Amino acid sequence: MLLADKSVLIADDDAESLSLLSGHLVAQGARVEGVQSGTAALDRARAIPPDALICELALPDLDGRTLVSALRALPRCGEAPALGITTQPPLVGYARALGAGFQKYLLKPARLDDVTDALCCLLGEPRVPPSGVLPSLAQISEAIALHDYRTLLAALNASTTHRYTGLLRFDEAELTSTWTFDRERPETDPFPLRLLTSDTPCERLRTTRAAVALEDTLRDERAAGRGAPHGMRSLAGVPLAGENGSLYGTLCHFDPEPREAPSHVMDLLERVAGMFRFLSAKSLQESRGVS
Repeated sequence: MLLADKSVLIADDDAESLSLLSGHLVAQGARVEGVQSGTAALDRARAIPPDALICELALPDLDGRTLVSALRALPRCGEAPALGITTQPPLVGYARALGAGFQKYLLKPARLDDVTDALCCLLGEPRVPPSGVLPSLAQISEAIALHDYRTLLAALNASTTHRYTGLLRFDEAELTSTWTFDRERPETDPFPLRLLTSDTPCERLRTTRAAVALEDTLRDERAAGRGAPHGMRSLAGVPLAGENGSLYGTLCHFDPEPREAPSHVMDLLERVAGMFRFLSAKSLQESRGVS
């Protein structure tokens, strides 16, 4: 199970959401404590320090940022990562994500699989390789199997000059980050929430279903979203297939400055995307009992 023996503290004043999420994480092997206030969360953390915190940002007694700060001041809780879940739409940009003490945000109603993936990334052991050191096939396979996409994307980022490497999903009209690795802040997923795919150069990849390498989107007429505040002035991405050949999203590098994408960078992205397709299909077969 993906979260075997990991302790997760959930603070959410919505009893139905708390019950649903707790049950899902227990099924993934986690040991879960669920509370409905920030004060109760701090009491539980004092008694049993968690490996990770999931927090509704608008709790009735403490806001999320206050709770995270107080939690990390407790003994043995200083390194516990925090996942923020919220209905608040203003969380749209990089600055808010980087400054509030959370490593990742999800919007309600959040997919349960997204919560699992986020925790797997946060609870993994990220290894940031030196620039130019390429990951082995075994390392790639292990990271995919464990859903430790932060480690996987960090390894892929070593092959490029782009600051960011993302595993992004085409979520109806929006572009959603399963995880985005930031070379300058490797512990945090800074990707904006509620970002329209059509406002980004990923729109070209979505419509063509083909690899895209754009050195400077401000000067390239093929690029959608030119001038929009998405941080993707340069983009190197490949399509990522979902079940039944549907388009899940993209595996990509991007940067707020012009960057080239040499052929070896694109080749590595293509190979890893192929491994995603193979391992996802194998996992689906095994879950259905197909030999």
